Parts: sequence; C-alpha cells; structure tokens
Amino acid sequence: MNVDIQASTARVLVVDDEPDILELIELALLRMGLQVDRASNVQKLCNI
Repeated sequence: MNVDIQASTARVLVVDDEPDILELIELALLRMGLQVDRASNVQKLCNI
C-alpha cells in the first residue's frame, strides 16, 4: 500500500468496541508508520 503522508507527524484515532478489530487496525496503521491512539468506547475516548 502506498501512502503519501508524513508518517512521523501523522496521528490516527481508532475507536471500536471489538478488541480484536481494534488491535488489527492499530497494527496495520503502525506498520504504515502512523502514530495510533485507540479507545474501546466513548468514555475512554474522552480521556485521550
């Protein structure tokens, strides 16, 4: 996959209530060189 972004400064927020999906998406984004914040629900999202 080709991505034209500044990986060192790109940050992504992933929110999903399924732990396995959350981890899968996070790992894929990390492999792309992105910084990842994750939350499993809205309450945890508000703490980020």
